[in-house]
Amino acid sequence: MTTKRISLALVAIAITVILIAGLDSRFSVKAGGESAPQLEGSWVDDVAIVSGPSAGLTIKNLSTYSRGGGLVTLPAGGIPPPLQSSAGHGTWIHSDGRTFTDTTLFFIYDPAGQLIATLKLHQSLTIDEGGDEYNGNSSFDVFDPAGNLIPGFSGCSTVHGRRISVE
Repeated sequence: MTTKRISLALVAIAITVILIAGLDSRFSVKAGGESAPQLEGSWVDDVAIVSGPSAGLTIKNLSTYSRGGGLVTLPAGGIPPPLQSSAGHGTWIHSDGRTFTDTTLFFIYDPAGQLIATLKLHQSLTIDEGGDEYNGNSSFDVFDPAGNLIPGFSGCSTVHGRRISVE
């Protein structure tokens, strides 16, 4: 084999190993042969706001949890017009068993594009045994641009998520 063919073969093997290692499973094997559901992946969330300024409102979110603790979520409503919300960015950890917690920040802008508030969301989620759904509770607080809590703009919600699967 020529040096060029050997190099190409090594690159192909490396790409194959990276792709196989990068494939997420819905379960990871733990010591003792048990498997635990994983949060990594994309989800459709139904969020019911229980208390706070938007109590009674139900909205949908798209959330993606990445390996290593990254979180991006796109809310579909919940911020009254004409205000706008950024995508949410945050981090998550595995708490215990099938339970995970996360914290997400959203920026809220007025119609002129000026930052007027930051919404901080804390969630606790429990994945079902099949690994394709979760339920949880959330609390949120709203802060002014200087980081001061805005009274009357805190609340809580419930969430039910369904994993987005390849079809």
